[in-house]
Amino acid sequence: MKLNNIPIHLLFSEERNLCSLEKSFTGCSAGDGSALFRLILRLNDRAYVSSRDFSNMECAIIDLQKRLPNDTLIECCQSCRHGNFCPYGDNEDEIHCLIGYALASKDDVANIMAAKGYKRQTRALLHRCEQYHRITANDDLYVYNGWLVDQIKT
Repeated sequence: MKLNNIPIHLLFSEERNLCSLEKSFTGCSAGDGSALFRLILRLNDRAYVSSRDFSNMECAIIDLQKRLPNDTLIECCQSCRHGNFCPYGDNEDEIHCLIGYALASKDDVANIMAAKGYKRQTRALLHRCEQYHRITANDDLYVYNGWLVDQIKT
């Protein structure tokens, strides 16, 4: 079993911590042959493991967040109000930073990304920068990504 260690930022009991997330490769998908993996986060002598094998980081990160204690939040581009997926398609483990844009709908995201002169600012889903701003249910800005605010702790 191959392991990759990925840095991950957590807000744990109101304290920010940089931890290591294990990405454990478990095999290949029978359908398309893509790599399957599980995410494992060791925190306070306990392992938090994704519920099943995944072939994409987006769903695996959301699944892992749901398994963490209520006072523990993953801080990353995927959980940031500036992180948006591309309506035309993304690469695996890719999100676009649209900081500075006022978004009200998926159409706004599509128009920005289709505009001539748009400079792609792609990041890995687990990247976190100094302009990080967690998505909450009270946000007035639209965000086009898979972070399910109503199903995630806010």
